[in-house]
Amino acid sequence: MNSYEKKELKHAVNTMECKRLLTARQKNYGDTLNITHHATVPIKAGDDSYGLLNVAAPRKEHFEKDELYILETAAFQIGTAMKRLEAADKEKKQQELDRKKREWMESVTAASIQRGSNVSIIQKALREVFQWEDVQIVTEHQKNFTDEVCAVPFHYGETKGLLCWPRSSKSAEEKKTLESLAPGIAMMLEDYRLQLLKEEAAKISERHRLARDLHDSVNQLLFSMSLHTAGLQAMNKDERLQEPLVEVKKLVHEALQEMKALIWQLRPEGLDKGLGHVIASYGETLGIDVKIYDKRTEEWPLPIQEAFLRIGQEALNNISKHVSVKKAEVRFSSKNTRAVIEIKDDGEGIPSRVMKDQQGFGLQTMKQRMELLDGFFAIHSEPGTGTIIYAEAPTGGKL
Repeated sequence: MNSYEKKELKHAVNTMECKRLLTARQKNYGDTLNITHHATVPIKAGDDSYGLLNVAAPRKEHFEKDELYILETAAFQIGTAMKRLEAADKEKKQQELDRKKREWMESVTAASIQRGSNVSIIQKALREVFQWEDVQIVTEHQKNFTDEVCAVPFHYGETKGLLCWPRSSKSAEEKKTLESLAPGIAMMLEDYRLQLLKEEAAKISERHRLARDLHDSVNQLLFSMSLHTAGLQAMNKDERLQEPLVEVKKLVHEALQEMKALIWQLRPEGLDKGLGHVIASYGETLGIDVKIYDKRTEEWPLPIQEAFLRIGQEALNNISKHVSVKKAEVRFSSKNTRAVIEIKDDGEGIPSRVMKDQQGFGLQTMKQRMELLDGFFAIHSEPGTGTIIYAEAPTGGKL
């Protein structure tokens, strides 16, 4: 056995005396049928080994050369048959994996027609089609693995990531299939990223058009109403009309402020002065005291500035609506080649049910903005301790 395990056993040999048979006789394990010796033959086919063939006969202590040759021939036939069975089994498994690959592609394609091929859709298809519950798709910045994990990198365009699974959980055929899936997954995710960018560009264009229309029409009408109301107040001395005119003037002023904030959200100005300046200005329109810990952000790519601005707006909107203490801290920083924004308030915290489902308070929208940029989004909130929103995105070396 030791010779076989060391790959030193090449031909059939006589065993001088089998230790297992000797032990069986000494300890009276049972009748050994007068068998004391046996020949040992390696079962091989080419360079592949499949085990050992032990042959014995009652009272036979030695096999002649011709007998050993016959045993080698029989062992070779057994090995050849086992190799054919192994090859047929591999081919059958590969055909099944190829069928599942086609089914997986059809499943992802069908789902992506409506929503695009994002990570959750691709992983769901891997689970449903291949029953691979332990395969994960992670983006580059999430890498933190031990030696117990296998990972196949993928890269297409601006999309980078890893296809990961526990090291001992997949057969050779499954590993080969996962490696073949990686380039396609990269292309799907890059296509989804570009699709989201195109949609976002269209939204920005539409927001700017709507802002211009509101400014040129509704905003001007409200301003005109404000002037007319002030004129009526000055011209009319009837005290019975003064109180309603004051109320109308107040309402028109509030509507103008609301319209100003809405237009600002649709088409923010002043990004050339830095994100901190713009977000602080927006907080001022909402009555929030925003403390900025600034880093020069003007050199960051415009899509990142736009995304961070929208996240900041959403966070300040939440503070305005749900937090009693109208204060916030916004910190901009860099980490390697990644831009970072962190927003903190001292409010009551986000309800646990919202934190669990990540629904409401604009959380899904914030997360999607970061996914679009291959970034990272996290939120920490506990009742009575306030909320911290954290987001980062790769800048492509621009910091």
